[in-house]
Amino acid sequence: SDHGWYYDRRKNFYKNQGRPADRIVSMPYLAAAVRAVALGQPTLSRRTRSKTLRNDNTYRKLFNPQWNFDVYLASLEITSAVEHEIIKRLKSRRNTPLALTHHVAYVVTCSMLNDDKYKPVDVAALSRSTADDMSITTVMKELADASIAARERGPRFHGITLNKKFLDRFVGEHYGQRSEAG
Repeated sequence: SDHGWYYDRRKNFYKNQGRPADRIVSMPYLAAAVRAVALGQPTLSRRTRSKTLRNDNTYRKLFNPQWNFDVYLASLEITSAVEHEIIKRLKSRRNTPLALTHHVAYVVTCSMLNDDKYKPVDVAALSRSTADDMSITTVMKELADASIAARERGPRFHGITLNKKFLDRFVGEHYGQRSEAG
């Protein structure tokens, strides 16, 4: 176990050993968290399935041997904290799409780093500095408010628009480094 997480390389391996279910991580779950948080591609993360991971290019992109272990740990911690907060607030696990978790986790990461153009290596610094409920709630409220204002097409969950154009504009306005030339 790494920092209380169990990585399930074989399906149900740890569950059968009686480990706590919410600390067991499947490969697709971890890969999707990495795609949303470390790579900043939450709109693609829902397409991260076991099947796509059999593609070597995809696998190497998401499990990059050059990355520090903390890149994975931070991706997991942030995604998990966001998921728990959403479930707690909506009191329902069933109708919370993982896409919502990934979109919010990405924006929370931007807010923790105060940057919308961060690199996976920057995310490593966030491991063990968990996203607190307060900042997650704040991000969700800002996203919901911006969604109303934007009137953007695309699916909305709990008032938050899940679409790339909306998201890119949101993080650019909130966390973009405006001081950069060009």
